[in-house]
Amino acid sequence: MKQKRHSFLARATMTLLLVLFTSVGAWANSVSYIDENGQQQSHDCDGFPRNASNLSTGWYAVSGEILNLSSRLVISGDVKLILIDGCQLWYPRGIEVSEGNSLTIYGQSKNSGKLWVLTHNDNGYQTKLSSSNAAIGCTNNGSCGTIKIHGGTINVGGGNYSYFSGGQEMYGEGSCGIGGSGGSVTITGGKVSASGGRERAAIGSGSNVTITGGEVSATGGGTRNGRVYSGAGIGGDIKYNAGTITITGGRISARAGGDGSHGIGCAYSKSGGTINISGGEISADRIGGSGTSVDLSWTKSTDYINCWNAYNGTVKLNKQFHADGTVFNTGTVSDLTTINGKKLVAYTLEGSGTESTPYIISTTENWTTFCQMLRSSEKGIFTGKYVKLTNDITITTMAGSSQHDFTGIFDGDEHTLTFNYGTSGTATSEQYVAPFRFITNTDDTPATIKNLHVKGDIYTSAKNAAGIVVQHWGTLNIENCRSSIVIHSSVSGDGTHGGIEAVSNGDLNITGCVF
Repeated sequence: MKQKRHSFLARATMTLLLVLFTSVGAWANSVSYIDENGQQQSHDCDGFPRNASNLSTGWYAVSGEILNLSSRLVISGDVKLILIDGCQLWYPRGIEVSEGNSLTIYGQSKNSGKLWVLTHNDNGYQTKLSSSNAAIGCTNNGSCGTIKIHGGTINVGGGNYSYFSGGQEMYGEGSCGIGGSGGSVTITGGKVSASGGRERAAIGSGSNVTITGGEVSATGGGTRNGRVYSGAGIGGDIKYNAGTITITGGRISARAGGDGSHGIGCAYSKSGGTINISGGEISADRIGGSGTSVDLSWTKSTDYINCWNAYNGTVKLNKQFHADGTVFNTGTVSDLTTINGKKLVAYTLEGSGTESTPYIISTTENWTTFCQMLRSSEKGIFTGKYVKLTNDITITTMAGSSQHDFTGIFDGDEHTLTFNYGTSGTATSEQYVAPFRFITNTDDTPATIKNLHVKGDIYTSAKNAAGIVVQHWGTLNIENCRSSIVIHSSVSGDGTHGGIEAVSNGDLNITGCVF
């Protein structure tokens, strides 16, 4: 009799668990997540309810795959959502976050939990968003609340609303991807891919936008009915100006939906807004807009702003940048054509130049900055300073000139510089070709190159090419270096080339090196 009772209780318990699992997806207690500062945390959560059309204040964890084709999800209160790695949550009709409400999305360590808010996708689901409601944000002509994305993989597409008039299908304005009037959108992590519907922004559309991290791809919506209006990638659209856009970090690619709009900034026919970029790896077709204020700066040596088409508005540089051999000083840019189409790179190197905290070169851009600093600064800027290479990189730019020599200590840290100059079809006619052109000992500390491997090819029809250094004055120490450079020279007679150095004008101490 006890065995039957136990069996009945077990079946009842399993039935209850099955009902709970079916109604809420997968329920969970304490669930880990990555917060807005990149730190792992945990919080008690309810499982995300399947077929939900409304979520009220609380924490919810999404696991497995949940697909809701029929409902628009309405956020009420302060909702926190954790996308568990590997999950997929589909809401093609959108997620409504109206004024006074907030949605915060977290991911886990792999950022492989996915949220899909698309009118179409690779699995063939297709559902039009109602009217011009935002994919994530407010209803058409409504006011938006607060949207925060700290992790996960978020795929969002604004809808393309259409209607019939006189028996003919007409295309109305679409919906924005993320945002809406009067709201705020903050992205600190994860991977966000957003597009706008016709004439609408991918991210923004009346909301202030702040991006401090993560990977963001934003493409504004295109035109309709033969009109030229289109949406910005990040910023404004046919209904709203650019608002306030603040970018301090992250990897961002932003493209306008048409020729009249901006990747970051205003849409065609709209004006006004404030854009502050002070960090990150930024690529955009156009930045700014009529009547906008654009402030550009950087935080790290790897930061850059690549505006491959044009800037518009009032553009101010708050720190020095460099591009294509030119240093751009601080202040308002009087002639925007000088920076249009250029990749503006932070004019700095990480570190302080001491032996314990050397200047760091980890990318080709860092090497270019190093070379630019040598050329554009006072002679001796690196005297007694330490520079360290922390990655294998490929370069085509030479360090030092006849008036601005390298005078410090360069530690390759056992890494490789791949240096290529000229080609087999077009040899360089330039004299003095090597990764380091000129080095000078200007005080009691000898200039030093150490722990470096250099490889590559130099094709030249001129004299004085070398594997590491062309020429030095004073005392130069080259320690534990290896040169695998191949010099292809068409010079008749004495080319004065060198596997390690070509010309020595002082004391040269080579120890532990191979060519």
